[in-house]
Amino acid sequence: MTRRNVVAAVVSNYLCCGCGTCVAVCPTDALAMTETAAGLLTAQMTPEEACTGCGLCLRTCPGAILTDESEQAFDALPDPFVGSIVDAYWGWAQAPRTRQDGASGGVVTALVEHLLRTATVQAALLTRWSPDDPLKHEAFIAHAPEDLGRSQRSRYCPVALNERLRELMQFERIAVVGLPCQLHGIDHFARLLGDGFPDIIRVGLFCERTLSPLIVDRLIEIAGAKTPIRQFEYRHKGEHGWPGDVYVQDGGGNAVFIDRDERMRRKDLYTPARCRLCFDKLNVLADIACGDGYGAPYAEEGSPQCWFAQGGVDAS
Repeated sequence: MTRRNVVAAVVSNYLCCGCGTCVAVCPTDALAMTETAAGLLTAQMTPEEACTGCGLCLRTCPGAILTDESEQAFDALPDPFVGSIVDAYWGWAQAPRTRQDGASGGVVTALVEHLLRTATVQAALLTRWSPDDPLKHEAFIAHAPEDLGRSQRSRYCPVALNERLRELMQFERIAVVGLPCQLHGIDHFARLLGDGFPDIIRVGLFCERTLSPLIVDRLIEIAGAKTPIRQFEYRHKGEHGWPGDVYVQDGGGNAVFIDRDERMRRKDLYTPARCRLCFDKLNVLADIACGDGYGAPYAEEGSPQCWFAQGGVDAS
C-alpha cells in the first residue's frame, strides 16, 4: 500500500509543526504525537498497520500544504503577511489580577473569560502549564472562567493543541486560542467537516517562532536551580515588569530571575526548522489576533496595554 498521501513524508522532511491536527482527523486512530530527542512533537503511525492510506491527515496538515479552500482564503486577503485588519486597539484587562498575571495586558484571558461567562461559547480550547509537571505544557478544554488560571502567560514550546479537536464536536460554538500553524490546521479540519464542525471564534496569538524545550533545561542550568523545579516562567513580571524575565523556583523555594536577554540571544539555537519557513507571524486566519504592546503607554500596576487586531478571513 502506498503511503505517499500520509503525513510520514511531512515528518521525514522536517515539515511537521507539531499541531496535532492529523491525530484528530485520522478515522482509524493510527497517528499519535511523539516527542523527539530535541523535545519537538511529530506525528507517528502507531501502529502502522492501522493506516488505511485515506490521506485525510495530509489534507489537513498545515506543515506542508494549503488546501484548495485555504488557497482561496489566502487569495481573498489583501496582504497574506498581515491579513484583513478590520480595526486595531490598545487594550488591557480591567481586572487587576488578570492584567498582572497575563504575559502582557491579560486581553486574551479576559476575552475568553467573557465568552464563557456570557455563554457565547460552550467551551474554549487552550494550552496551559501541566498540573503534574511545572516544565510541561498541554492542551486543555475550558468549560468555565475558573478553568483559565493556568492558561495565562507565555509558553514558547510545542503543544499539540489540535489533537483535542474531536472532543469539541459535541458543542455548538467554541473558542480557540492558538498559534498561526494551529489555526491553519483548524481551518483545514473545519473545512473538511463542513457543517459538522461547530461555529468557532478564533483568537490568534502573534508568533515569532516556537522553541525546543531544551532551552528550558539550559535556562534552569544558568539559574543554578536545584531539582525538582517547582515553577518555571519564560516571562515573569515580578522583578522588572513587562515584558518579563525568565523565572525559576526550585524545590528548596529558591527563586531566581534571569534577564530576558539570556533567552532571546539563544532563540536561534533552539528554533525548529519548520518555524524558519513560516510566513504567518500575525495570525492572518484569526478573527482576533493579539500581541505584545511594544510602543504602547503602560497601564497601571506595571502592565502594558496589549495591542490586538480584529481580522481574519471572516471577522464577523
